[in-house]
Amino acid sequence: MATGPYIAALSCVAVVTDDGVPVALIAELARQAATLSEQSEIVIVANGVGAEAARAMQALVARVPDVTVHFLADRVDTDVATLVG
Repeated sequence: MATGPYIAALSCVAVVTDDGVPVALIAELARQAATLSEQSEIVIVANGVGAEAARAMQALVARVPDVTVHFLADRVDTDVATLVG
């Protein structure tokens, strides 16, 4: 982490649909967040995704630290899904 002012804690919420799981993007987001803050987390809200997308996200959580996934059984409005995160 850089010296000087920093963010004590940083949480990022990403809402993901079945349109494709941006695994590389989320992994990079987690890496960048860790450099900006003493404590960081990425919260993924899986908004009504299918089984294949769910498996991809579970694999991501297993290999990238400080990533959590909340699965919504049915797709809801993006604003609502963001609030869940």
